[in-house]
Amino acid sequence: MNPLLQSFHIRSFRGLKNVSLENLGRINLLVGENNSGKTSILESLLMFGAPGVSRNWLRILNARDVGLSDDNIGEVVSWLFPVIGRDRPTEREEIVIEGVSENRRESLRLRFQMETEIVEASAMELRRYTEVPEDTDRTRKVAHLFAEWFSELDGAKSGELVFGHAGRRAGPRFTPTFSDAIKRIRTVPMEFVKPHAHRLGRMSVGALTNAVWTEKKELLVSVLQIFDQDISGVEMVAGPFEPSLVINHRKLGPMPLHAFGDGLRKAVVVTGHAMRAENGILLLDEAETALHVSMQEAFFKSLHHLCEELNVQVFLTTHSIESVDAVLAAFDADLAKLTCFRLEKDETVIAKRFSGESLKDLRMVLGQEIR
Repeated sequence: MNPLLQSFHIRSFRGLKNVSLENLGRINLLVGENNSGKTSILESLLMFGAPGVSRNWLRILNARDVGLSDDNIGEVVSWLFPVIGRDRPTEREEIVIEGVSENRRESLRLRFQMETEIVEASAMELRRYTEVPEDTDRTRKVAHLFAEWFSELDGAKSGELVFGHAGRRAGPRFTPTFSDAIKRIRTVPMEFVKPHAHRLGRMSVGALTNAVWTEKKELLVSVLQIFDQDISGVEMVAGPFEPSLVINHRKLGPMPLHAFGDGLRKAVVVTGHAMRAENGILLLDEAETALHVSMQEAFFKSLHHLCEELNVQVFLTTHSIESVDAVLAAFDADLAKLTCFRLEKDETVIAKRFSGESLKDLRMVLGQEIR
């Protein structure tokens, strides 16, 4: 099957303006210097894939390890929108993103507005004081986003997204609130794997859960066998605080997943996310994280076969020239499905495209630095 997206255009998002990714492949490799916009492209794709799904918005807002709270949610949302200029630091440009697939062109336009609301002190806060201070009440920023969606397949939709307060409970107390029209925008399966997601135990448990519900547990085991051929299965067991994974090993017997190191944990998490992204898009930020150079070719080869079977299009970023070479080796017999974009930043960001064949010539024949 053909890749979901044939081209993707960012007219404005974070620090990106007028960036075009043309003739996309099954696997799309993003390289470039730090702060060139690689992660921003992944975030914009996640936003475009399901603008009416609050879970994806929270992924974007949490992706850069910003501690979200009632007090800063409006500020964090505002930085998705490009600043108009140094002389107008509080004003933001619109976000405009467009995608072209085999049978339609779609676009998302977002306008930002910040509002200030007065927050009354809670009874718990008042009990902390013997005398209530005069300035107990405080202000909070609430972000309002006005969205316009157009699709050649299902027409136009418009509505509002509000990021603000959602009552007092444990953890972050904000929630996105979307109008019904925004919730009805089509949803593309879209999964975003952060560089250190494999360190979160719940991610591994979620991967096995996905494999079980989609009847693809054997597929997960086959990926793990790339790292160790004596792995025969994987199970979920109860732990003192939360469930965890146990690997069945022919020589060692049952062993906890963490005993096998970060590479295997990475494979579990990426495979689980790929299963959730079936018929959609998988986004991998700093794909080489936790993978030894000697295992990268095998990992990317398994990712290629996995995504072919699940009809998943992949966008991955890397800072490693070894990873670029490993991807090339993994796709050596199928270079037509590999595309590389080098992001070059001057006054604006330009995405320079390389086909799989031209990338191979640059690296293997000319030995050029592509990053």
